[in-house]
Amino acid sequence: MKKDSWIKSPLALGIIPAVVGSLIPIIHDYIKELPLGTTFILVSNYLIKTLTRVLSFEIKLWWVLSSAAAILVFIVILRRFSQPQTPPLPKFLNYTEGVLKNWKWSWKWKHTNSGWQITQLTAHCPKCTTTMIQYKTSFGPNFECPRCTYSASEYQCEMPHHIESLIIDNIDRNNFIAESY
Repeated sequence: MKKDSWIKSPLALGIIPAVVGSLIPIIHDYIKELPLGTTFILVSNYLIKTLTRVLSFEIKLWWVLSSAAAILVFIVILRRFSQPQTPPLPKFLNYTEGVLKNWKWSWKWKHTNSGWQITQLTAHCPKCTTTMIQYKTSFGPNFECPRCTYSASEYQCEMPHHIESLIIDNIDRNNFIAESY
């Protein structure tokens, strides 16, 4: 490290001006033959006098009451208009189950950035309404009921994406009833 580099260091650049700045009032007092620290005493006296004037200022009661009322009105108006207005939820959110293509189906709705989407689309057994287990084969979906062992192969059952299209079409036509079984 060179001898000159300590002057350019951030530590020296912060300390040197502070030391020089604190020495100026002392040098000034010495030159004027005044006792050391008069600058500090003058500043502190000014602050005390200013604080005393501010705290002893005579305030009328109606000023306080009208200011409090104005602040209260401002807060009420601000709260009333600053609350975000949430749009009402669509009516179709209660439409979560129905009989489509002779089977009972249930699903849930999920809100995403692109809108509402159907999730957890589930087929129910046409005999006992138990949730069916779906198997995917190369020919299409197969469904099997774990309770009554009813099974449906690819030509006996509907593809879930067809059922999803029917659900969306029912909503578009306003042809749905929020059902429960």
